[in-house]
Order: sequence, then structure tokens, then C-alpha cells
Amino acid sequence: MKSPLKKLLPLAGVIGCLSSSLLLAATQYGGHDSGSCCPPPKKPDPCNPCDPCNEVLDRTRVFAGCDYREITPCAGPRVACGADLFVTVDFIYWRSGMDGLAYATTGNGANIAPANPGTGSVRHPDFGWDPGFKIGLGYNLGHDCWDIFAEYTYLRPSASDSVSNTAQTLVSLWSFDNVNTTPLASARGSWDLDFNVVDLELGRNYFISRYLTLRPHFGLKGTWMCNDFATSNVDFADNTIVNRFTVGQDYWAVGLRTGLDTVWYFNKYFGIFGDFALSAIWGEFDVTRRERATTAGVITSQSNYNNDFYSLKEVFEIVLGLQGDIWFSDDSFHLGFNAGWEMQYWPDQNQYFKLSEEAAHGDLFFMGLTLGVRFDF
Repeated sequence: MKSPLKKLLPLAGVIGCLSSSLLLAATQYGGHDSGSCCPPPKKPDPCNPCDPCNEVLDRTRVFAGCDYREITPCAGPRVACGADLFVTVDFIYWRSGMDGLAYATTGNGANIAPANPGTGSVRHPDFGWDPGFKIGLGYNLGHDCWDIFAEYTYLRPSASDSVSNTAQTLVSLWSFDNVNTTPLASARGSWDLDFNVVDLELGRNYFISRYLTLRPHFGLKGTWMCNDFATSNVDFADNTIVNRFTVGQDYWAVGLRTGLDTVWYFNKYFGIFGDFALSAIWGEFDVTRRERATTAGVITSQSNYNNDFYSLKEVFEIVLGLQGDIWFSDDSFHLGFNAGWEMQYWPDQNQYFKLSEEAAHGDLFFMGLTLGVRFDF
């Protein structure tokens, strides 16, 4: 009969082996009294982060080629242990333009003999390039990588042009009777605009492949604008006779806005972006036309007209460019850069009117360079 001690020897060996293995694992991977899955490294493995406070960006996981199984992983950018806030500042240098602002033309032969004025030309204000800015504030929501973002756009463009003529072929396209053939010695046209826009977006930025991100968004668009167009005409026969026409237009509107932001990445840090947005806004046009004729500085005739109405208008926006992203201070901060070519199209914004018609006279547009910086903290 075997001794009971001999029967327990194999079992003791198995228990000892298991105890040694568990002790080795506890020594190598942590445990003890900390309760963490592993000693928190300064920069955890992007495929297996352990410190929740130092969470590595999902973008890092995607580019690291980890077995990341979320259907549409968050593309951020987000930072570790941050306030989930970000600010943006853009410098814009745009060329503005508005259709329907012709103020005078040469080539009229009613006042010359023989009536052979040659081919004339229509004069428009000379639109140029003007600086402006955008400033935005955003917050990364805790739900499913959604974010909310508000941005304000400021621009103050202007344009002007003048022409002189000694051949009696210059006539005004803005006159008291709208059929003016009185020859002018000179004419001048000028336009200026106060452009203010506020956009509010709710969006989510996510990967649909390893190198392509989409950010659909929807929200609101609001705008208020003040623009003025003025012409001044000096009579050819008597240069003390001056006719002036001023049209002022105040406009405010608010409506719905939606769009899609996309980025095609070369690598984790650089990519090509292309964004577009479409808005439908409802607002009020308040248009005032004033006319004044003077002789030697004395007013001989003047009149005022007003046209006030509401209308639904659309707005189209598109931008294409390059962007870059960097993280620093153990991923606690993010800095993004972008440079793009932006275009905006505002149909039927010219609601100036002549006495013989009350119709839309042209569109407003912007295009130019947009340089931006984004800071996440």
C-alpha cells in the first residue's frame, strides 16, 4: 500500500509550477496593489493603451496598422488629457465681385457728326483683392466622436473705377429717365461691402479607409451685409452740372447649412483636403435708391425710392488645399495647418433697381487664398 504522502507529491508539483508561473506573470506585467493592466508607460502601445488618461489618438491606431475593428473609427484630431476644446484662426485674401454694376459706356454716337463713334466699352468698378479673417471655436463632444463648431467670417471689400471722355461718346447707364444720351465729360462708379457670416456646425470626423476621412456636418448659417453702389456723372457741355446716384442695400438672413469635409492623407501628418457646403437662407433685402442733381453746387433735383422685401436664397461654398497635423507634449496638444483655394457663390445678391425694372441684377462671389491654423488643447 502506497503512502498518502507519495500520492500528494504529483499534485504538489503541479501547484508549485502554477504558483511559479503566476508569480512570474505578476512580476512581469504588474498587478500587485495598483490594479492597472500594466505599468503605465510614458507613451503606451498604440494597439493596446493602458493609461486611459494618456489615450493615443485613434488616427495613430489606424496608421499603425493595428487590428482596430471599429466600423468608422474617429479621425479626431483629439489630444490626451485635454479640455476637448479647439480654436481656429484663418487669414483670407479674396477677390470679390458683384455682377450688374456697369455705370457708364462709351460708343454712343447721338452727339457727334457724323455719327461714327466706333466700338465703345462698358465701364465697371475694378474689383481687386482684399484681406479678411475667420475665427472659430469648437468642442469635441463625448458621444461617438461628434464635435460642435462655430465660425465667424469678416471681410470688407471695395471697388471703384473712373473714365474721362472728350469725344462726346460717354453716357451714363444710371440716369433719372433711364434712357440717357446726354454726353458726359467724366463718370465714376464705386462699390463697397461689409460682409459678416456666422456658421454653426455639428459634425463627426471619421475614417472610411486607412487614408481617407469624411466629416459630414449640418447646422445653421447667418449673415448680415451692408453694401453701397454710387455713380457720379459730370456733364460735357457744362461741367458744373453733376448727377449723383446712390443705391444702398442692407441684407440679413438665416437658414440651414450642410456639407462634407474630406481629407486624403499621404501619411499620419499630411494630406489633401476638399470641403464643400450648401445653404438655404431666408432673409430681408432693404434697398434704397437716391438721386441728386446739382448745378454749381446747388441742388436742382433729387428723389428717393425704397424697395423692402423677403426672399429665399442659396449659398455655395467649396475649398481645396493641403493640410498638416502635429502633436506635442506627449500628445497633450495638437497644431494643424492648412492652405487652400476657396470659392463662395451667393446668387441674386444684387437687388439694386432702376425705375423701369425691379429684378435681380447679378450675383455676388468670392474666391482666393485661405490660410488657417487650428489648436487643440
